[in-house]
Amino acid sequence: MPTKRFAIDRGGEKRLSISWGIGGRNLRVLLDGLELPPTAPGGRDFRLPDGRPLAVDVDARSGVVDVICDGAFLPGTRFDPYHQLLLAAAILFVLGGLHIAAAFLPVAEWFPGTEGLPIVAAGVAVFYLAAGLAVSRRSRVFLYLSTLAATLEAVILAIALFLAGLNVKLLLLLFLPLAPLFPGFSALEEISIEEESRPAAPIG
Repeated sequence: MPTKRFAIDRGGEKRLSISWGIGGRNLRVLLDGLELPPTAPGGRDFRLPDGRPLAVDVDARSGVVDVICDGAFLPGTRFDPYHQLLLAAAILFVLGGLHIAAAFLPVAEWFPGTEGLPIVAAGVAVFYLAAGLAVSRRSRVFLYLSTLAATLEAVILAIALFLAGLNVKLLLLLFLPLAPLFPGFSALEEISIEEESRPAAPIG
């Protein structure tokens, strides 16, 4: 049976174990090795020993597991705000890497008059790499700027390829890599709210 483990609280040990059978059936949820019974027979809602509700959803085809504990996604799940922000930063690092690669392409041979394009690509690469680092450190400004820059680049490239006669459906693929950037905004907001509500550490 496929099994995934999660931490109940951020920074804690992965005490929660979730396993399932074919088609997502025979769902089992264990906490510290002890099985939690569903609140209803065959259901996907559970309750932790401390009373907090736990909802589990398994996509058996992709193996994606979503777990909501007391109204919040568990750390490490795909809708966890920290995970979403990390994914947004990773996309920016990938864009930076792609622009570094583009700087070494013989673009001037393919398109005369574009001799300065590699220098521009290198500058844009530096921007995306810096933005990725800043976003990983929760910079809302860099997330806005990099999302705007990436969207404008995708639009310009799509127009150029469209004029070159490329299939419109293929052009839509240019915007797919940008999708993880947008949840980063709500992730930053959720992280800010979570940290503000977190009790302050005792002094001394």
